[in-house]
Amino acid sequence: MGAVYQESVFKNPTADPQEVRDYGHALIEKAEWDHGHMGYSGSFAEAHGVTVLAEMFNDGEEASQWLNDNAEKGGPMLAVKVVPEIEEVAPFWLIGAWCSE
Repeated sequence: MGAVYQESVFKNPTADPQEVRDYGHALIEKAEWDHGHMGYSGSFAEAHGVTVLAEMFNDGEEASQWLNDNAEKGGPMLAVKVVPEIEEVAPFWLIGAWCSE
């Protein structure tokens, strides 16, 4: 079976790791309801948990590429913090996962 990379932005710059995990679990639960519980949906419903990592990035595209390269099919969502160098852009969390389809 194949897999598709899924990604989500959590726009809470002050969120602690537990809040990020809670957000990720809410994404999984919503995807399960939206796409069913049968598997191979290509959605976050196929992610197995949420892992919040210590990696931080200054650029969202760099963070996205890193997540794409490091997330594993059948594994958990991975979450990293993005702190842009531009002061006008608030920090955010980027969450990515390879989801079976």
